[in-house]
Amino acid sequence: MNTRPARPGRSLAQRLTWLTVLITGAALLAACTAFIIYDRVTYRALLLRHLAVQVRIIGENSRSALVFNDPESAAKTLATLAASTDIRAAGVYDRAGRLFAFYRRDDALPLPSRAPAMPTFGHRHWTQHNRLILTRVIVFNGLPVGSILIRSDLRQLMQRERHYVEIAAIVWAAALAAAWLFSASARRAFVRPIAALAAIAGQIARSADYTLRAPDVTSSGELVELVNAFNAMVAAVQSRDAELALARQQLEQRVAERTAQLTVANRELEAFSYSVSHDLRAPLRGIDGFSLALLEDYGAQMDATARGYLERIRAATQRMGILIDDLLQLARVSRTQMRMEECDLSALAESVMEDLRRSAPRRAAEITIEPGLRAWADPTLLRVVLE
Repeated sequence: MNTRPARPGRSLAQRLTWLTVLITGAALLAACTAFIIYDRVTYRALLLRHLAVQVRIIGENSRSALVFNDPESAAKTLATLAASTDIRAAGVYDRAGRLFAFYRRDDALPLPSRAPAMPTFGHRHWTQHNRLILTRVIVFNGLPVGSILIRSDLRQLMQRERHYVEIAAIVWAAALAAAWLFSASARRAFVRPIAALAAIAGQIARSADYTLRAPDVTSSGELVELVNAFNAMVAAVQSRDAELALARQQLEQRVAERTAQLTVANRELEAFSYSVSHDLRAPLRGIDGFSLALLEDYGAQMDATARGYLERIRAATQRMGILIDDLLQLARVSRTQMRMEECDLSALAESVMEDLRRSAPRRAAEITIEPGLRAWADPTLLRVVLE
């Protein structure tokens, strides 16, 4: 069983602070991420529409150059794409798929010498190495006469995303600072009164001092009700504790009075039994002595009936003497201090039986005592019990 004391956990103020900061940071991070993803998708869609328009315009303007085999005219048409900074290269391919004319910025990669697979109608686009590529078939009189390819990079998109990430980081840091300040304000308004209430409750539990009260708070609402309810509960416990203390004091006083009365009654009973025993012993001895004298001096002149009466008188007086001795013994027992020790119960019973045999030798009784019995008791009082 593990008996190590539990380590104290974080305080309520720390938990509230970290919870506020984490929730704020997580919510803002999710919002910024969603905004960046939305902007990326939106910008990509706008760029794709822009390139589709450029492809259609360049294709319409390059149709006659393909028909009349005029690559210079097609190159001039492609050169108009220089105004679009996001377009890095463009090329017109003839019907055989050979590069017919092209436009390329100085830092752009060269175009492929053969046209990629063309769609049967419309345009096709794909992304390759952070570049957006779009192709379209050029049709004249319902027949394909060539194709056009435009390649645009996503440099502006990456730059926009970097700017958004920087802005999001600044806003995220500012929001965390605001959340930290808010949690500090919340600690002053809510956590500190609750911590003070917990401290007072712990102090009351340790010292049982019900005069302590939780300090009043300036907040409104549930916190004020909580503090007022706690103070009311402590006041009720204090009142109940005072009533219990008074009742305990009165009970102890009544017990002391009853004990004193019982002690006086026991002493009076002991004195009465002792005096009665001594006062009755002398008349009984007289009765027994005179009965014995009658039997010894005039027993020959009495018949059997008279001698039987005298014997019965003597037996009654002797039994009365035994009762008086028992009363005296009981009085001594009530005044005796108990001395507990280990005693031989079997030997004590044998001693009592020997005394009984000597006092009544004519009585024939079979007595069986288990040998080796031991008990933890007062030997004197135990002997009285056996007798």
